[in-house]
Amino acid sequence: MLSFAIKRGLSAILVLFTVITVIFTVTHLIPSDPARVAAGLTATPEQIEQTKIALGLDRPFFEQYLDYLGGLLRGDFGVSYTSQQNMGPVLALAIPATLELVIYSFLIYIVLGIGAGILWAATAGTWIASVLRGLVSLCSGVPVFWMAIVLQIWLAGALGWFPINGRLEIATQRPAHVTGLYLVDTLLAGQGDIFVEAAHHLVLPVLTLVIWMFALAARLTQKSIMNELVAPYVLTAEGKGAKPSRVLFAHVLRNALNPIITVVGMQFGWLLGGTVLVEVVFSWPGLGTYMYSALKNFDFPVVTAVAIVVTLGFVIVNTLIDFIYPILDPRVRQV
Repeated sequence: MLSFAIKRGLSAILVLFTVITVIFTVTHLIPSDPARVAAGLTATPEQIEQTKIALGLDRPFFEQYLDYLGGLLRGDFGVSYTSQQNMGPVLALAIPATLELVIYSFLIYIVLGIGAGILWAATAGTWIASVLRGLVSLCSGVPVFWMAIVLQIWLAGALGWFPINGRLEIATQRPAHVTGLYLVDTLLAGQGDIFVEAAHHLVLPVLTLVIWMFALAARLTQKSIMNELVAPYVLTAEGKGAKPSRVLFAHVLRNALNPIITVVGMQFGWLLGGTVLVEVVFSWPGLGTYMYSALKNFDFPVVTAVAIVVTLGFVIVNTLIDFIYPILDPRVRQV
């Protein structure tokens, strides 16, 4: 198990290092002039040159790269070209906003997606399975940005059931920062009214992400269970008179769980980067919105920092999955 952990740990570090190198290189190969953006539209050539020197953009590429890596090791993500702010505090505000969206979406997605997949497999050949198949087909064919806009227009605009954007109303005082997750912070502060308001604002973006991912989990779970149901050990259990519900929950689910955990776990990593469109549509002040604004302004330090944070989250989740997987299936340790 120790060698397995070392191999997975080294693999995670290599992936992270490769992504950092690729992102840093690509952002420096893009034909643009960040110094002009940072200096402002009315800056003179002399001011642009001074800005370039101040930002260190006049130095050789490899020197900038080594300096950037050294900064990352110290926890320094650099300074935004446009706002001139150190990105540490900005990321500290944006990351919890995205995490709050991702965590609740992921939890609801697991319950609904896997639950629907189990029901679909258990009711094979009935009208319930047909309804679920149609629902899965519908959800898998809907683009996430289209769904976000439709929900916003219908449930927020036309019916007025939910807020149209943001984490809280503009006039509402933000809860004291403890975790950055508004639902948690408001509970810790005993602010029940703001907790309800924050939960109300979460509904539409969370619903959009859940609908976007629902089909994959449901279909994967149903297929995995159906494959296991024809295995010899299942036929043996049924031959001994075991009830279908006991066969499903006591025998089949454990074996069908491995591919589901792998794919569903990867979905959490994809969610970190995949919330960009949802955050932009709902004006959600998370990493996606921050990165979208940075891309428009060629603010490459911000783009690189956000990409590194998302990649780090993805690597952490997948490393955890790698440790869970051999627990469920000891044969993986021999690979």
